[in-house]
Amino acid sequence: MRVKIMTTIKIHEFSTGIAVQGTPENWWSTRFTGYMNLTLAQVPPVLQNAISNRLFQAAEGSVREAVETARAAGETTVQPAIIAREVKEGNNAYSAIAVITPAKDEKGRTISVYRYFLTTGLGNLTHLLYWYDQKAKKLIFDPFDIKNEGDYYEYDTSQTRRFEIPRSNEKLQNLLNSDDANIIISYDIQCMIYNINKLASIKKEEYELTAWAYKVEGLSKPWFFQAIYPASRRAEETIKKQIQQGENIAPIVEGEYPVKTAIRTLSNQAGVKYDLLNHIEEALKLTNHYNDKTWEDSIFKTLDIENAKKADFNTPYFIRLYELYGLNIYQKLPDLLKWLELDAISKSNDLEQEHYKIAAELSRKIQEQIKQSPDSFKAIELKAFQGINYIISSLALKESVEGINFTQEVTAHRNKKVLLKSTTNNIS
Repeated sequence: MRVKIMTTIKIHEFSTGIAVQGTPENWWSTRFTGYMNLTLAQVPPVLQNAISNRLFQAAEGSVREAVETARAAGETTVQPAIIAREVKEGNNAYSAIAVITPAKDEKGRTISVYRYFLTTGLGNLTHLLYWYDQKAKKLIFDPFDIKNEGDYYEYDTSQTRRFEIPRSNEKLQNLLNSDDANIIISYDIQCMIYNINKLASIKKEEYELTAWAYKVEGLSKPWFFQAIYPASRRAEETIKKQIQQGENIAPIVEGEYPVKTAIRTLSNQAGVKYDLLNHIEEALKLTNHYNDKTWEDSIFKTLDIENAKKADFNTPYFIRLYELYGLNIYQKLPDLLKWLELDAISKSNDLEQEHYKIAAELSRKIQEQIKQSPDSFKAIELKAFQGINYIISSLALKESVEGINFTQEVTAHRNKKVLLKSTTNNIS
């Protein structure tokens, strides 16, 4: 006999903030006000980042379409859409669901309102879903259901039943065995909410965080979900078209938002702060998650590195972005040197050009920050050494590196000096 181990989890909640008018039976919103009915002191930053990046957001107008679809079918209520997702940045991780329903503003227009439920840790979406689904009265957005800090729910996880995709359900089994990165369950297939949760958890890659959407008319970023169950034919067609158009978009990687923010900030300004470098350092340590392909596709492509490669180097943002690109993917360092025309600089000994000064300034400030905390940035230092070694080793073998051919009159010693200055400013 298998004995279930009882573990109690705390489930918190918060909702879209509105200025409400009317009664509990007939109310409307006059404006949005942030968040309301929080059972914790504040929305966790990692979850706020995901919301700000529209990872829990239904597409604009999709809730209005849900109302129209229900009305056309003679229904008086709209079934809530549910978006579920794991989020993680550093040691902060949560499993969360958003329950999305329509409401009205003071002019009678349809708006989307959200009620979020969350618990700490990854791997808790199944528990969260069972807790929510087993309630006799489903919890949806209700501005009159007042919650205060500390009014959390408790759930005994031993109540959660094990669920598997039925082998007899051929359609779902075929979807599970497909090579598609995003499973779109046809709107006319009967699909329990537990099915989509299981499909997403099986389909995700090892480094990915689970994400699924149920009974949605549209999503802002559908390519960032492993499984989606559209609410209608129109929704299914729209979502499939969106995914096809964005098929080259890389999946979300753990902690990528603070990493992107750090690189974007460093590219936009010359200032280098400890926490910005630390986000990059921590990502470099996660070698299973952040390989060269991840840095290329999930981080730098979304920050516009492709346009930087094509651009003239009179834009400080592109210069710094390309420099960080060469630091994090050391095989790209020669591309940076060629782009900065350091071969010409070596011959003319003119290091006063503006684009070089911008690159050198960022390198110098990174070096200064590392010197202040020499034991905190070992992974960044390693990348710098790898880049330097990659170029010098190739020069020693008298090989060209990614299209760079240094002229005969430039000695190996001088090349080494220029490279060290331009890429790492003597980080070593």
